[in-house]
Order: sequence, then structure tokens, then C-alpha cells
Amino acid sequence: MTEQPSASPGTYHVPATADDLLPPKASSLITEAANFQRAHWDELKPFWLSISGEASSMHGSLMLDEAACAFKAKELATDNGYAFLGSIPTADFWRAMRFGFKRNTGTPMRVLEKQYKHLQIEHRRQQ
Repeated sequence: MTEQPSASPGTYHVPATADDLLPPKASSLITEAANFQRAHWDELKPFWLSISGEASSMHGSLMLDEAACAFKAKELATDNGYAFLGSIPTADFWRAMRFGFKRNTGTPMRVLEKQYKHLQIEHRRQQ
């Protein structure tokens, strides 16, 4: 009968539950967000159009349109098998969505935001 070595302070122990695992890395969040966007593109497209200025603003401001997109997307994620995305803080979720959008389209969100502002200025000048 051999004795099992006692656990020393530097011994690694396998986590007992999934709750004990480390939080996912950002790249995993981005991949999940990109996949989520592809799966729910039709529901999210009106928000992207609004944020880009290609469609009229849903709420009268870029910031409110982005917030509406974030909360609607989080709701969709929670209800449609992406509970992992729906459970993270909204700021982290939105950051992952922004990077996921770039991964899917090749266009950074900041370009859409600049376009929105530029189109709003042009629209005001025409009035």
C-alpha cells in the first residue's frame, strides 16, 4: 500500500465545479459574440444601420442607439442559447460585441460611429 503524497502549497487541484473556473479570455468572448451576431443578424441589423447613420436614429442619439442595441442583444443572447454572453456585465458584453462586429465585417465600430456623426452634420446642414 503506497501512501498518497500530501498536498503541498504549490499543488494544483482540478476545480470542483464550473463556477471555480477562471473567467473566459477576451478572445473567447469575441468569438462567441461574433458567432452570436451571425446567428441573429436579422434582429441586430436595424441597430447596426442606426448606429452607422444609414438609417434614422431609433432614439435620437448614437449613445442611446448603442445602449438599445446592447440591451436588445443581451436579451436575445439570454433567450437563444447564448446565456454565457447574457450573463456577463453589459460593459464587457458590449466590448465583445464591438470586436465581434469587426471580426465579422472587417469594419471597426468607431468607423460606424464617425460615419453617424458625419451624416448627422450633413443632414443638419441640408435643413
